Amino acid sequence: MRPARTALILFCCLSGCRERPPESAEEPVEAATPPAMDAGPAPPVESAAAPVTLGAWPDAGDEALIAHLSTARIHGARILSRRSMGLRVALEGDPDAVFKPRRREEDTARHEVAFYRLARLLGTGIVPVSTIRRVFPVHLDDALRRDDPAAADAFLEAVHRDPSGMVEFAVIEWLTDLGPAPFDGTRGVDRLVALLALTGPRPDEDPLVAPASEMVVLDYLAGNWDRFTGGNLFTDADGRRLILIDNNASFDRWSEGQRQRMEDLLGSVERFSRSQVERLRLLDGDTIESVMGEAEGDESRPLLNRMEIERLLERRDELLEHIDGLAAGHGLERVLSLP
Repeated sequence: MRPARTALILFCCLSGCRERPPESAEEPVEAATPPAMDAGPAPPVESAAAPVTLGAWPDAGDEALIAHLSTARIHGARILSRRSMGLRVALEGDPDAVFKPRRREEDTARHEVAFYRLARLLGTGIVPVSTIRRVFPVHLDDALRRDDPAAADAFLEAVHRDPSGMVEFAVIEWLTDLGPAPFDGTRGVDRLVALLALTGPRPDEDPLVAPASEMVVLDYLAGNWDRFTGGNLFTDADGRRLILIDNNASFDRWSEGQRQRMEDLLGSVERFSRSQVERLRLLDGDTIESVMGEAEGDESRPLLNRMEIERLLERRDELLEHIDGLAAGHGLERVLSLP
Protein backbone atom coordinates (compact mmCIF):
# COMPACT_ATOMS: atom_id res chain seq x y z
CA MET A 1 0.00 0.00 0.00
CA ARG A 2 1.20 3.54 -0.65
CA PRO A 3 1.42 5.91 2.34
CA ALA A 4 -1.89 7.54 3.17
CA ARG A 5 -2.50 11.23 2.57
CA THR A 6 -4.76 13.35 4.75
CA ALA A 7 -6.55 14.75 2.97
CA LEU A 8 -29.30 15.51 -4.71
CA ILE A 9 -30.20 15.00 -6.61
CA LEU A 10 -31.98 11.66 -6.78
CA PHE A 11 -32.41 12.20 -10.49
CA CYS A 12 -28.74 12.01 -11.34
CA CYS A 13 -27.63 9.29 -9.00
CA LEU A 14 -30.31 6.82 -9.92
CA SER A 15 -29.83 7.41 -13.63
CA GLY A 16 -26.10 6.62 -13.56
CA CYS A 17 -25.44 9.66 -15.73
CA ARG A 18 -21.64 9.78 -15.40
CA GLU A 19 -19.61 8.04 -18.06
CA ARG A 20 -16.48 6.04 -17.48
CA PRO A 21 -13.30 8.13 -17.65
CA PRO A 22 -11.32 7.80 -20.87
CA GLU A 23 -8.29 6.52 -18.97
CA SER A 24 -10.22 3.39 -17.98
CA ALA A 25 -10.86 2.55 -21.61
CA GLU A 26 -7.16 2.92 -22.44
CA GLU A 27 -6.01 0.22 -20.06
CA PRO A 28 -4.25 -2.71 -21.76
CA VAL A 29 -6.28 -5.79 -22.54
CA GLU A 30 -5.77 -8.54 -19.98
CA ALA A 31 -4.65 -12.04 -20.76
CA ALA A 32 -7.42 -14.40 -21.73
CA THR A 33 -6.16 -17.09 -19.31
CA PRO A 34 -5.89 -15.68 -15.79
CA PRO A 35 -4.08 -17.34 -12.87
CA ALA A 36 -5.87 -19.89 -10.73
CA MET A 37 -8.40 -18.68 -8.18
CA ASP A 38 -7.02 -17.59 -4.81
CA ALA A 39 -7.83 -20.18 -2.18
CA GLY A 40 -8.39 -17.54 0.50
CA PRO A 41 -6.75 -14.85 2.61
CA ALA A 42 -4.01 -15.27 5.18
CA PRO A 43 -5.06 -15.97 8.79
CA PRO A 44 -5.87 -12.96 10.99
CA VAL A 45 -3.36 -11.28 13.28
CA GLU A 46 -5.42 -12.38 16.29
CA SER A 47 -8.40 -14.67 16.56
CA ALA A 48 -11.73 -12.89 16.51
CA ALA A 49 -14.26 -13.31 19.30
CA ALA A 50 -17.41 -14.89 17.90
CA PRO A 51 -17.27 -16.58 14.48
CA VAL A 52 -19.60 -15.37 11.76
CA THR A 53 -20.67 -16.78 8.42
CA LEU A 54 -21.05 -15.21 5.01
CA GLY A 55 -24.46 -13.78 4.24
CA ALA A 56 -26.82 -16.17 2.46
CA TRP A 57 -27.68 -15.74 -1.19
CA PRO A 58 -30.39 -15.22 -2.12
CA ASP A 59 -31.19 -13.27 1.02
CA ALA A 60 -34.51 -14.53 2.35
CA GLY A 61 -35.58 -11.03 3.34
CA ASP A 62 -35.10 -9.78 -0.23
CA GLU A 63 -36.76 -12.63 -2.13
CA ALA A 64 -40.24 -11.08 -2.37
CA LEU A 65 -38.85 -7.77 -3.59
CA ILE A 66 -36.60 -9.50 -6.15
CA ALA A 67 -39.64 -11.39 -7.45
CA HIS A 68 -41.57 -8.12 -7.75
CA LEU A 69 -38.76 -6.37 -9.63
CA SER A 70 -38.33 -9.37 -11.92
CA THR A 71 -41.94 -10.02 -12.87
CA ALA A 72 -44.27 -7.10 -12.06
CA ARG A 73 -46.21 -5.75 -15.03
CA ILE A 74 -44.79 -2.55 -16.54
CA HIS A 75 -47.29 0.32 -16.51
CA GLY A 76 -45.13 3.22 -17.64
CA ALA A 77 -41.59 4.43 -18.21
CA ARG A 78 -39.67 7.62 -18.73
CA ILE A 79 -36.01 8.31 -19.44
CA LEU A 80 -34.03 9.78 -16.56
CA SER A 81 -30.86 10.45 -18.56
CA ARG A 82 -30.14 10.33 -22.28
CA ARG A 83 -26.48 9.65 -21.53
CA SER A 84 -27.05 6.50 -19.48
CA MET A 85 -30.50 5.63 -20.88
CA GLY A 86 -31.58 4.83 -17.33
CA LEU A 87 -35.35 4.66 -16.92
CA ARG A 88 -37.79 5.16 -14.11
CA VAL A 89 -40.33 2.38 -14.61
CA ALA A 90 -43.77 2.27 -13.00
CA LEU A 91 -44.57 -1.28 -11.94
CA GLU A 92 -47.83 -2.86 -10.89
CA GLY A 93 -47.63 -2.64 -7.11
CA ASP A 94 -44.91 -0.97 -5.06
CA PRO A 95 -42.14 -0.05 -5.38
CA ASP A 96 -41.32 1.33 -8.80
CA ALA A 97 -37.86 0.63 -10.21
CA VAL A 98 -34.88 2.07 -12.01
CA PHE A 99 -34.04 0.14 -15.19
CA LYS A 100 -30.42 0.49 -16.34
CA PRO A 101 -29.94 -1.15 -19.75
CA ARG A 102 -27.03 -2.98 -21.19
CA ARG A 103 -25.87 -0.60 -23.91
CA ARG A 104 -24.06 -1.27 -27.13
CA GLU A 105 -20.92 0.58 -26.07
CA GLU A 106 -21.01 -0.16 -22.33
CA ASP A 107 -21.76 -3.35 -20.41
CA THR A 108 -21.69 -2.19 -16.79
CA ALA A 109 -25.35 -2.45 -15.74
CA ARG A 110 -24.64 -5.97 -14.44
CA HIS A 111 -22.19 -4.41 -11.95
CA GLU A 112 -25.12 -2.86 -10.10
CA VAL A 113 -26.43 -6.34 -9.33
CA ALA A 114 -22.96 -7.71 -8.54
CA PHE A 115 -22.37 -4.87 -6.05
CA TYR A 116 -25.68 -5.60 -4.33
CA ARG A 117 -24.90 -9.32 -4.04
CA LEU A 118 -21.40 -8.61 -2.71
CA ALA A 119 -22.89 -6.36 -0.05
CA ARG A 120 -25.24 -9.13 1.04
CA LEU A 121 -22.32 -11.60 1.24
CA LEU A 122 -20.63 -9.23 3.70
CA GLY A 123 -23.85 -8.81 5.70
CA THR A 124 -24.13 -5.16 4.64
CA GLY A 125 -27.68 -3.91 4.15
CA ILE A 126 -26.95 -0.43 2.79
CA VAL A 127 -27.39 -1.21 -0.94
CA PRO A 128 -30.80 -1.23 -2.68
CA VAL A 129 -32.13 -4.57 -3.87
CA SER A 130 -31.15 -5.20 -7.50
CA THR A 131 -31.67 -7.95 -10.02
CA ILE A 132 -31.41 -8.70 -13.75
CA ARG A 133 -34.49 -8.58 -15.98
CA ARG A 134 -34.81 -9.03 -19.74
CA VAL A 135 -37.56 -7.15 -21.56
CA PHE A 136 -38.68 -6.88 -25.16
CA PRO A 137 -38.39 -3.17 -26.08
CA VAL A 138 -42.00 -3.14 -27.30
CA HIS A 139 -43.10 -3.30 -23.64
CA LEU A 140 -41.37 0.03 -23.01
CA ASP A 141 -41.64 1.76 -26.37
CA ASP A 142 -45.23 3.02 -26.12
CA ALA A 143 -44.69 4.45 -22.64
CA LEU A 144 -41.44 6.14 -23.68
CA ARG A 145 -43.03 7.66 -26.76
CA ARG A 146 -45.88 9.14 -24.75
CA ASP A 147 -43.32 10.91 -22.59
CA ASP A 148 -40.67 11.86 -25.19
CA PRO A 149 -40.71 10.41 -28.75
CA ALA A 150 -37.17 11.61 -29.54
CA ALA A 151 -35.84 10.05 -26.34
CA ALA A 152 -37.55 6.79 -27.25
CA ASP A 153 -35.71 6.72 -30.58
CA ALA A 154 -32.41 7.43 -28.82
CA PHE A 155 -33.09 4.64 -26.32
CA LEU A 156 -33.80 2.04 -29.00
CA GLU A 157 -30.65 3.07 -30.85
CA ALA A 158 -28.41 2.87 -27.74
CA VAL A 159 -29.40 -0.40 -26.11
CA HIS A 160 -27.93 -3.82 -26.84
CA ARG A 161 -30.34 -6.55 -27.92
CA ASP A 162 -29.64 -10.24 -27.49
CA PRO A 163 -30.29 -12.72 -30.33
CA SER A 164 -33.95 -13.01 -29.30
CA GLY A 165 -34.38 -9.21 -29.46
CA MET A 166 -34.59 -8.67 -25.70
CA VAL A 167 -32.76 -5.98 -23.73
CA GLU A 168 -31.03 -6.82 -20.46
CA PHE A 169 -31.55 -4.41 -17.54
CA ALA A 170 -30.27 -4.04 -14.04
CA VAL A 171 -33.49 -3.43 -12.12
CA ILE A 172 -33.09 -1.52 -8.86
CA GLU A 173 -35.75 -0.70 -6.31
CA TRP A 174 -36.84 2.95 -6.43
CA LEU A 175 -36.17 4.61 -3.07
CA THR A 176 -38.01 7.59 -1.61
CA ASP A 177 -37.53 9.87 1.40
CA LEU A 178 -33.75 9.99 1.09
CA GLY A 179 -31.62 12.58 2.82
CA PRO A 180 -28.19 14.00 1.96
CA ALA A 181 -25.13 12.23 3.34
CA PRO A 182 -22.36 14.41 4.80
CA PHE A 183 -19.44 12.85 2.93
CA ASP A 184 -19.47 14.23 -0.64
CA GLY A 185 -16.52 16.24 -1.92
CA THR A 186 -13.15 16.94 -0.29
CA ARG A 187 -14.62 18.35 2.92
CA GLY A 188 -17.00 15.44 3.16
CA VAL A 189 -14.17 12.92 2.85
CA ASP A 190 -12.28 14.80 5.56
CA ARG A 191 -15.33 14.40 7.82
CA LEU A 192 -15.44 10.71 6.97
CA VAL A 193 -11.78 10.23 7.88
CA ALA A 194 -12.26 12.03 11.21
CA LEU A 195 -15.35 9.94 11.94
CA LEU A 196 -13.42 6.67 11.42
CA ALA A 197 -10.25 7.64 13.29
CA LEU A 198 -9.37 5.77 16.48
CA THR A 199 -10.33 8.93 18.36
CA GLY A 200 -13.67 9.30 16.53
CA PRO A 201 -17.12 9.02 18.13
CA ARG A 202 -18.61 5.74 19.29
CA PRO A 203 -21.51 4.21 17.32
CA ASP A 204 -23.92 5.22 20.10
CA GLU A 205 -22.72 8.80 19.70
CA ASP A 206 -23.02 8.90 15.90
CA PRO A 207 -25.18 6.30 14.09
CA LEU A 208 -23.23 6.73 10.81
CA VAL A 209 -19.91 5.47 12.23
CA ALA A 210 -20.50 1.76 11.54
CA PRO A 211 -22.21 2.12 8.12
CA ALA A 212 -19.53 4.59 7.00
CA SER A 213 -16.79 2.06 7.78
CA GLU A 214 -18.74 -0.70 6.03
CA MET A 215 -19.09 1.57 2.99
CA VAL A 216 -15.32 2.16 2.74
CA VAL A 217 -14.61 -1.57 2.88
CA LEU A 218 -17.34 -2.49 0.39
CA ASP A 219 -16.31 0.21 -2.10
CA TYR A 220 -12.65 -0.77 -1.91
CA LEU A 221 -13.44 -4.46 -2.29
CA ALA A 222 -15.68 -3.80 -5.30
CA GLY A 223 -13.26 -1.27 -6.80
CA ASN A 224 -15.91 1.47 -6.73
CA TRP A 225 -13.88 4.69 -7.08
CA ASP A 226 -16.91 6.91 -7.78
CA ARG A 227 -18.59 7.39 -4.41
CA PHE A 228 -17.98 10.99 -3.33
CA THR A 229 -18.44 12.90 -6.61
CA GLY A 230 -22.07 13.72 -5.84
CA GLY A 231 -25.37 11.88 -6.13
CA ASN A 232 -24.13 8.39 -5.20
CA LEU A 233 -24.61 8.48 -1.44
CA PHE A 234 -27.62 9.25 0.75
CA THR A 235 -29.09 8.54 4.16
CA ASP A 236 -32.50 7.24 5.05
CA ALA A 237 -35.15 9.73 6.15
CA ASP A 238 -33.97 9.95 9.77
CA GLY A 239 -30.28 10.16 8.87
CA ARG A 240 -29.22 7.03 10.74
CA ARG A 241 -28.45 4.71 7.82
CA LEU A 242 -26.39 5.17 4.65
CA ILE A 243 -27.79 4.22 1.24
CA LEU A 244 -25.30 3.46 -1.55
CA ILE A 245 -26.62 3.89 -5.08
CA ASP A 246 -25.27 4.26 -8.62
CA ASN A 247 -22.70 1.50 -8.15
CA ASN A 248 -21.94 0.57 -11.76
CA ALA A 249 -18.45 2.16 -11.63
CA SER A 250 -17.34 -0.94 -9.70
CA PHE A 251 -15.28 -3.98 -10.74
CA ASP A 252 -13.27 -2.29 -13.49
CA ARG A 253 -9.51 -1.98 -13.60
CA TRP A 254 -8.40 1.20 -11.83
CA SER A 255 -6.42 3.95 -13.47
CA GLU A 256 -3.38 5.14 -11.51
CA GLY A 257 -5.32 8.16 -10.29
CA GLN A 258 -8.25 6.04 -9.14
CA ARG A 259 -5.95 3.62 -7.33
CA GLN A 260 -4.19 6.45 -5.53
CA ARG A 261 -7.52 7.93 -4.45
CA MET A 262 -8.79 4.60 -3.12
CA GLU A 263 -5.56 3.71 -1.32
CA ASP A 264 -5.36 7.15 0.27
CA LEU A 265 -8.87 6.83 1.68
CA LEU A 266 -8.38 3.29 2.97
CA GLY A 267 -5.04 4.25 4.52
CA SER A 268 -6.77 7.00 6.50
CA VAL A 269 -9.45 4.74 8.01
CA GLU A 270 -8.60 3.23 11.40
CA ARG A 271 -11.81 1.58 12.67
CA PHE A 272 -13.69 -1.31 11.12
CA SER A 273 -16.67 -3.61 11.70
CA ARG A 274 -15.55 -6.85 13.35
CA SER A 275 -18.32 -8.92 11.75
CA GLN A 276 -17.70 -7.44 8.29
CA VAL A 277 -13.95 -8.12 8.51
CA GLU A 278 -14.55 -11.70 9.57
CA ARG A 279 -16.81 -12.20 6.56
CA LEU A 280 -14.14 -10.60 4.43
CA ARG A 281 -11.71 -13.29 5.59
CA LEU A 282 -14.17 -16.00 4.56
CA LEU A 283 -14.47 -14.79 0.95
CA ASP A 284 -12.84 -17.05 -1.61
CA GLY A 285 -12.96 -17.43 -5.35
CA ASP A 286 -15.40 -20.36 -5.36
CA THR A 287 -17.93 -18.51 -3.20
CA ILE A 288 -17.79 -15.35 -5.27
CA GLU A 289 -17.98 -17.29 -8.53
CA SER A 290 -21.02 -19.21 -7.33
CA VAL A 291 -22.86 -16.00 -6.42
CA MET A 292 -21.78 -13.99 -9.47
CA GLY A 293 -21.38 -16.79 -11.97
CA GLU A 294 -24.60 -16.41 -13.85
CA ALA A 295 -26.99 -13.55 -14.49
CA GLU A 296 -30.43 -14.90 -13.62
CA GLY A 297 -30.28 -18.16 -15.51
CA ASP A 298 -28.06 -17.03 -18.40
CA GLU A 299 -24.95 -19.15 -17.94
CA SER A 300 -23.16 -17.38 -20.79
CA ARG A 301 -23.33 -13.99 -19.02
CA PRO A 302 -21.83 -13.99 -15.54
CA LEU A 303 -22.30 -10.90 -13.43
CA LEU A 304 -18.52 -10.90 -12.89
CA ASN A 305 -16.02 -12.54 -15.19
CA ARG A 306 -12.96 -14.41 -13.98
CA MET A 307 -10.59 -11.46 -14.21
CA GLU A 308 -13.01 -9.21 -12.32
CA ILE A 309 -13.15 -11.81 -9.56
CA GLU A 310 -9.35 -12.03 -9.49
CA ARG A 311 -9.09 -8.27 -9.03
CA LEU A 312 -11.69 -8.44 -6.25
CA LEU A 313 -9.62 -11.04 -4.41
CA GLU A 314 -6.50 -8.91 -4.76
CA ARG A 315 -8.31 -5.96 -3.21
CA ARG A 316 -9.58 -8.20 -0.41
CA ASP A 317 -5.98 -9.08 0.44
CA GLU A 318 -5.02 -5.39 0.40
CA LEU A 319 -7.86 -4.61 2.80
CA LEU A 320 -6.81 -7.33 5.21
CA GLU A 321 -3.17 -6.29 5.00
CA HIS A 322 -4.12 -2.76 6.03
CA ILE A 323 -6.44 -3.91 8.83
CA ASP A 324 -3.95 -6.44 10.20
CA GLY A 325 -1.18 -3.84 10.13
CA LEU A 326 -3.32 -1.44 12.15
CA ALA A 327 -4.22 -4.21 14.60
CA ALA A 328 -0.54 -5.04 15.11
CA GLY A 329 0.20 -1.42 15.94
CA HIS A 330 -2.89 -0.37 17.92
CA GLY A 331 -4.49 -3.61 19.10
CA LEU A 332 -7.28 -5.63 17.55
CA GLU A 333 -9.93 -4.42 19.98
CA ARG A 334 -9.40 -0.76 19.06
CA VAL A 335 -9.28 -1.38 15.31
CA LEU A 336 -12.25 -3.77 15.23
CA SER A 337 -14.28 -1.70 17.67
CA LEU A 338 -17.39 -1.50 15.48
CA PRO A 339 -20.01 -4.29 15.53
